[in-house]
Amino acid sequence: MDENLKLFAWNLFTDLRKELVSLQAIRSQVTGFKITFVSASIALIGANLDKVSPILFVVPGFAAIFFDLLTHSYSYSIKRTGFYCRTHLEPILSEGYAFPRTHPLWEEFMASPEAGKNVSFWGNLGLTLIAVVLAIAALLSPFTWNLSLPLLIALAAFLIYDIKTLYQPTTFAAPRGKFVDRGLPKPAVAVILEKDKKILLGRRGIDPAKGKWDILGGFIEREESAEETAAREIMEETGLRVRATKYLGSLPDVYGETKVPTINFCFVAEVEGGELKPQSDVESLAWFTPDELPQEMAFAHQIKVFQWYKESIQGIRH
Repeated sequence: MDENLKLFAWNLFTDLRKELVSLQAIRSQVTGFKITFVSASIALIGANLDKVSPILFVVPGFAAIFFDLLTHSYSYSIKRTGFYCRTHLEPILSEGYAFPRTHPLWEEFMASPEAGKNVSFWGNLGLTLIAVVLAIAALLSPFTWNLSLPLLIALAAFLIYDIKTLYQPTTFAAPRGKFVDRGLPKPAVAVILEKDKKILLGRRGIDPAKGKWDILGGFIEREESAEETAAREIMEETGLRVRATKYLGSLPDVYGETKVPTINFCFVAEVEGGELKPQSDVESLAWFTPDELPQEMAFAHQIKVFQWYKESIQGIRH
């Protein structure tokens, strides 16, 4: 690869990362100011209802919505810049500097299921709904056609637009010839590890579904087959060397708070060696007979995997 292109991509990537940090800082400041202004306004009006009209509650109601829209405008700029980095610059850096596939670049990592969180959405929306409910209550008692009705209509319209803006993810179309993430499911493996007529399960040590029993496995990496992923994930999580002996089928599911779609390739594997010890994101390990498997699992598709496994050992499923 041309050295000038590599240097140009790196310098531009560095500048855009600085811009992203700046935009994220401003967005955080706007969110902080919203929390301060809206909560202080509600408290101040509430403490002085004997002196001021309750209709003043419309001020923090509208303000909360406008702060949300301002925050979304910064989020849009952040996602747009990130999309450009992931689509145009990171492929050049990944190839030109030979980054190992086990160490994704920043925007590549941010697009992965492990980075998906949606807590800020509920926090922003929760405060906005509190302010809007108080504003609606103030406009309804007493209700006046010439003042309350126009404000209620405007408040409802802005709130609907606000929720739609916050809830709908921002997507960008990649230029022709580039990969576009259209929300396609992320490939993963689920491995039924059997020994002495028992199945090995792991208790998750991290979110999502922390503390719940989980079929061992994980996401398939680039340039890796599903069978290779099965062997790698089991080694990383248990310290055991295994070999996939049977393919049961594939099942769709979702992962994490953001409901990232997944497609899970389900295998039966046998132990070939190693020392059993919980590792990686596994809190503990335990063997179960097919008749004593947990009724509640970390992910919905896993109950179906158990059913397939039982059918396979009974000769019903081939």
